[in-house]
Amino acid sequence: MDDLQTGTAAGRQVRKGEHGTTAIFYTTLEKENHAGEVEQIPMLKTFTVFNVQQIDGLPLTTENSQSGSDI
Repeated sequence: MDDLQTGTAAGRQVRKGEHGTTAIFYTTLEKENHAGEVEQIPMLKTFTVFNVQQIDGLPLTTENSQSGSDI
């Protein structure tokens, strides 16, 4: 599910009373200032994510995992 609006349009909904986990994305943006120098600007963005078991209308799938898989 890409986002809440996409999921809702597809008939998916987080169950009432469920609580999500906050995920944090960090990156640095590079922006050129008036002097022509490149500045690095830190950026944080937070998201609330839910486990698939907390969502109604989303089929549960199982994957076969191999022990000792190459990562």
